[in-house]
Amino acid sequence: MKKFVLAVALLCVFSNLSALAQQALSGTGTTNFIPKWTSGAALGNSIVFQSAAGNVGLSTTTPGAKLDVKGTSFLRGAVTLFPTTTTALGVSGTTFSVDNTGHLHFVAGQTFPGTGTIKGVTAGTGLTGGGTSGVVTLNLNTGFTDGRYAQLGVSNVFGPDQFFSNSISAAGSLDASGDANVNNVNAAGFVSLGGTVFASGNVQATGNSFSNISVAAQGFMGNSLTTGQSLFIKNTGGTQTLQIQNFSNPIGGFIEAQFNGNGTATFFTDSFGNTTAIGTKSAAVPLASGNMVKVFSMESPEVWFEDFGAGQLGGGITTVALDRSFVQTVGLAKGYHVFVTPKGDCNGLYVTNQTNSGFEVRELNGGQSNVAFDYRIVGHRKGYEAMRLPAATIPTALAPTEPTASATPTAPVRHKVR
Repeated sequence: MKKFVLAVALLCVFSNLSALAQQALSGTGTTNFIPKWTSGAALGNSIVFQSAAGNVGLSTTTPGAKLDVKGTSFLRGAVTLFPTTTTALGVSGTTFSVDNTGHLHFVAGQTFPGTGTIKGVTAGTGLTGGGTSGVVTLNLNTGFTDGRYAQLGVSNVFGPDQFFSNSISAAGSLDASGDANVNNVNAAGFVSLGGTVFASGNVQATGNSFSNISVAAQGFMGNSLTTGQSLFIKNTGGTQTLQIQNFSNPIGGFIEAQFNGNGTATFFTDSFGNTTAIGTKSAAVPLASGNMVKVFSMESPEVWFEDFGAGQLGGGITTVALDRSFVQTVGLAKGYHVFVTPKGDCNGLYVTNQTNSGFEVRELNGGQSNVAFDYRIVGHRKGYEAMRLPAATIPTALAPTEPTASATPTAPVRHKVR
């Protein structure tokens, strides 16, 4: 029975082998090509070729490397290279490559599109250094002397105007033939400027200087260490040489003052235009010899204006009209004084019927003469009618005050002085 079962099984296997043999694969191929299914039961050549040396080629039967692709290739996704030599990626026939450290090596003469190529850095006039490869350095040639730039340790001359937004510090003299626009000038020597100085901060020097301090009501403060003139202003134009203008009542009540060596004011002008001097007021008048002599002003404890004129009686009486302009300058509330001097023989003259427009002159004792006379009229200046011997407040000199960090300098009005 066992033999019968074995025989039946062998018969079944043989039958299957016969069926497979009847369905054998078809198609043709070439040695070393990797086959591909050309149909459900047929094989043919693919484009993959493996040489006897083990190199695989795509669309080539002569692969020159482990993988040799002929034709356009697309790599969709990241590509990771594991170099076993110093070159990770190279382009055949050129010197372009990527080494195993990630550095690019370019073809000689390579030009990048739109940018050009820097072939070298040449030191121009006034410079030294440069080069054509590697790290190059340019240096300033301090021996170059055509005045294109400032040099350390030597004198420099600047042709065009220079503008500085911060401080200028100089151990020696500071000379400028043109305009200077600065915030601060700190010079241990002299500051000599042939043009205009526009300073929004301080201009200070241990020599001759003027500072826009703007502290304790001080503006430009001058300090002169020379025996000559401390301030000299020359004006060749048609405008005023010096203008002083205050926009508020100044400290001490004066806008201009002169002080002696002890700091005592000898002459000053207040914000109302009143002038005061501790000395005499005089005018210098030339004589025929050419010598100059002084004539002095008469002064009074009150403020008076006076006018002079002449008239003539007619039958012992006449009316004199006051000058209309003179009337507008005097205050007539306290009246006015008239002094008459007859210029001929008469009984004498007197003044009566004084009004704001005129007065009468009559002859004494009812005289009827036609004598001529001179007159002098004295009236208080308008606005000063009640003033008599007012106290004289003499200002004292302000001590120089250095600017502090909290002080905010005010920029001066920029007028060019030529």
